[in-house]
Amino acid sequence: ARAARQAQMLQQYESSIENARARLEMGLQGWVWEVGGTHNSHVVVQLVEPEDKPEAAVLTFRSASQPQRRFSMAFSLFRARNEAPVAPVAVRDIFEVLPGHLDYERILSHGHSSQPTDASPRGSRVDPSLYLSIVTIPDASAGASGQSRRIVLELPTRQERNHAITGIRLLSSDALMTTPASS
Repeated sequence: ARAARQAQMLQQYESSIENARARLEMGLQGWVWEVGGTHNSHVVVQLVEPEDKPEAAVLTFRSASQPQRRFSMAFSLFRARNEAPVAPVAVRDIFEVLPGHLDYERILSHGHSSQPTDASPRGSRVDPSLYLSIVTIPDASAGASGQSRRIVLELPTRQERNHAITGIRLLSSDALMTTPASS
């Protein structure tokens, strides 16, 4: 009975990961800010992962005005680095995904002015239930001075935000569990 229950739980976990992966591969439209960087950019957040290396998956932030095309992983990452308002984030580098915007009022207020042209679709109203914050591990290549990245994403509905939080958390924990330890 215990083995059957464990098998059922494993199957449910794997199904949840596949659903999250499929939802993020399709892309989510929203608004993105990076602390110390880009402000109020309308983007499509999309999971890009090579078929032969799922542990190398990245979240890309493509400008919503760019047409969506299918390209190779290398070309997609090249475009994401050079045309996106926020650089891609390796899923394995995600430390936390939190609801809300962690009181980053300074960066959020920049994009939520009374002018509808540079604000999100709701104008100057800030609803914390529509935000999620992604915090990455510090960049090891920068040595002791490596900084973690803090990215704030605003999605159109609370349900989309909750699905994104759950999906990114699942993929991040799965990437950490399946990534071989470096020696």
